[in-house]
Amino acid sequence: MSGVRVISAGFAGMTKRRVTRSKVRPTTQLVKGAMFSILGEHVRNARVLDLYAGTGSLGIEAINRGAESVDFVEHNHKQCQQIESSVEALGLMSKCRIYRIKVARALKLLKEDYGLLFLDPPYDDDSIDSVMSELGKSTLIRLGSLVVLEHSKRRDLASSYNSLSLVKNRTYGDSCLSVYAGGS
Repeated sequence: MSGVRVISAGFAGMTKRRVTRSKVRPTTQLVKGAMFSILGEHVRNARVLDLYAGTGSLGIEAINRGAESVDFVEHNHKQCQQIESSVEALGLMSKCRIYRIKVARALKLLKEDYGLLFLDPPYDDDSIDSVMSELGKSTLIRLGSLVVLEHSKRRDLASSYNSLSLVKNRTYGDSCLSVYAGGS
């Protein structure tokens, strides 16, 4: 088993065990560092939604960088157990909720709005355009919300999805970060 590594101060260097599965592709340290560098102060005091949470490393990193709370959405039972184990070990349970449901269902079920949303779906997931479109017209997005989508550089995405507009796009090897901002 390998671990989820926190890269910023606070819990820096702590490693939590994670379940190793072939479908789980954790965000590399390079991409995670770049992502949080791009986000800067936008993380502080944000309500965060971590869709396709996997190991939970993005949400945990956000809490470490001053996010108010994180809701994790992951449909795999073992991954949810691992996220729970990690946030418990770090003493973060009061700031986190874990939903063991598919992302499409979460978009219909969740009603709160978020300032920051992470999406890190499997690179071969063909539903990402429809998920982004649904997200862009959902109540989960407000004016100024940022949505960070990690995807393969080979995937072409739209410049907008309803209320979401592309504001940044960076490539790191095969990984690409597309940052969308919520409007209206």
